[in-house]
Amino acid sequence: ATVIGAWGENPFPVGSNWTLDGPSITASVLNTGRPTRVDDYSDLPGTIAEVARKAGFCSAVGVPIVVNGRTWGTIYAVSTEPKPLPPDTEARLARFTELVGTAIANTEARDDLRKSEELYRRAIAQAGAVPYLYDYAEDRYTFIGEGIEELTGFSPAEFTPDAWGVMIEETILLGEQAGLTNDEAVRRTRSGEFPRWRCDQRIRTRDGEGRWVADASVEILGRDGRSVGAIGMLQDITERKRTEDEVSRLADEQAALRRVATLIAREAIPAEVFSAVAKEVAYVLNVPLTAVVRYEPGAIATQVGVWGRENPFPVGTSWTLDDKSVSGLVSRTGRPARVSDYSEVAGPISTTLAREAGIRTAVGVPILVDGRPWGVMMALSTEQRELPADTEARLAGFTELIATAIANLQARDDLRDLADEQAALRRVATLVARGTDAAAVFEAVCAETGRL
Repeated sequence: ATVIGAWGENPFPVGSNWTLDGPSITASVLNTGRPTRVDDYSDLPGTIAEVARKAGFCSAVGVPIVVNGRTWGTIYAVSTEPKPLPPDTEARLARFTELVGTAIANTEARDDLRKSEELYRRAIAQAGAVPYLYDYAEDRYTFIGEGIEELTGFSPAEFTPDAWGVMIEETILLGEQAGLTNDEAVRRTRSGEFPRWRCDQRIRTRDGEGRWVADASVEILGRDGRSVGAIGMLQDITERKRTEDEVSRLADEQAALRRVATLIAREAIPAEVFSAVAKEVAYVLNVPLTAVVRYEPGAIATQVGVWGRENPFPVGTSWTLDDKSVSGLVSRTGRPARVSDYSEVAGPISTTLAREAGIRTAVGVPILVDGRPWGVMMALSTEQRELPADTEARLAGFTELIATAIANLQARDDLRDLADEQAALRRVATLVARGTDAAAVFEAVCAETGRL
């Protein structure tokens, strides 16, 4: 047993440790969990009894200190008077042990809470997240993990609710708050209606980098049921968001390709196919202007499909190809091409695009039919930055469908021509089989040839 508190000329000083090797107040309380007393130390064996006799102890009363249902220790009173301590001593000591037990329980609870918080913070840090504790009344973070500087560029001392608010560019509320306005969600959460908070937020860090951060917290409720704060964590989910966006983009692109393929399978006329492709590409690539262009003999190009209000070249418009425009580059090389800034490219086509439509950049991919450039599919943008590096690859899926539609059309035309030719031959053969005179046969051959 360890002495942690004493008063008077006590032979058991604070901090001393004693082996319970014989009958004593402490041993009896520990074994029974009940109050006990010693009215005569003269004949008791053991080290503790011997020290007590030397100190002049005549009687003592001890009462257990109970913490969370277990005997934590004892508090005892000693008398050097020959007569025993009064009968109500146990009851009077018990009132003090209750207070001591409460104080110890609170202390242990705080220690356990600190240990739990430390474990929580370590676990979150190991998961790559930043823990925080937010006090609503003081409108400040009473704790924020060290990882906040790597996440936002602000040190824990600099990171405040105001600084965080400035960084946020977009908030997507999740869980119970989904569908609410941000102000309404905050109000109802802090009123105690919602026990937790979840959202994804797009932020701009201190150095200007764009990131996505997940904010998840649990509300801390006061006695009135209203929230007084929150304990939560912030986690960088930028890569997860990029993956989700890529999956969504691919799904949209595949859906667009299926719609065009279905149109082709129904043997839609070319003009309908070209128009549909131009529209689908504009939505998939998020560009204001798209065009399907056919190459004609003599370095001429004709617009056969278009999407966009500001297009200066409506369907049916023809122009002479120049060397530096996307349509000219694709025609000349038979490969994908792009122009980074039309305002810096000479030629009437480039000038018209830049001046009348405000086009800054464009990407084109050849439409190959029988291995030769039949035309070009183009995506054009008014943004100053270039179109993404994968634009050529994404356009290629649509140009393949256009090529299929054209090949199918040519195949149908060839089949129709062959059928007409076979029918003409049968009609002439029938005349010959009937013994028709040569002049009539020659006239029929000329007429059938003319029709073909």
